[in-house]
Amino acid sequence: MSIQELKIPLIEDGERWAYGGDQDWCRTAWRRGCGCGPTTGANLCAYYASTRPGMRKLYRGSLAPFSKEEYIDEIEDIFRFITPSYMGFPYAGRYALKFRTYALYRGVKLTSCGCGAVEDAGQMYDFVRRGIDSDNPLALLILRHRAPELAEDNWHWVTVSGYLDGADGQQVILSNCGEREVRDASMLFERHPKNTVRLLYFREAR
Repeated sequence: MSIQELKIPLIEDGERWAYGGDQDWCRTAWRRGCGCGPTTGANLCAYYASTRPGMRKLYRGSLAPFSKEEYIDEIEDIFRFITPSYMGFPYAGRYALKFRTYALYRGVKLTSCGCGAVEDAGQMYDFVRRGIDSDNPLALLILRHRAPELAEDNWHWVTVSGYLDGADGQQVILSNCGEREVRDASMLFERHPKNTVRLLYFREAR
């Protein structure tokens, strides 16, 4: 088996260690219901700040250990830029623009790479591999998907933290509401009229 997994922040949350942030931590009911985009942004910021000295300003809180309250502050701060409507934030291109704008506000200039309408699932999996192999977690938008396994994840942003190649085929590792999940890549990235998924990763501009 081959596995590549980035060191996503672990945050103490009661009796569990959250694998990345959880939108249910947000301070209002409305934000808890639509905070997946800002939470994914906080995951990216916290990861970059802890792995890239030049990007430390992306995350204002402590890094060792991560504080749940400070993580919530980061999510809430990103809300001012990635602001969902009653329909959430279902636009990958706009997400890329708003996240770059937030990073610039924090003093870090980023570029973005995206992957959307492609010929087959393998192309999206290869895009994941390129992001992870270049030490970049990815933002994944599951806008709609027919798979029963993803019934609760439609209209939802999650963070891609790694991938696996093994006896069970190609799989993708996700941070989803503070939980580590592993999804089959051929299912997740299935090309079908009822499925719409988008991927983004960011890099520091040179």
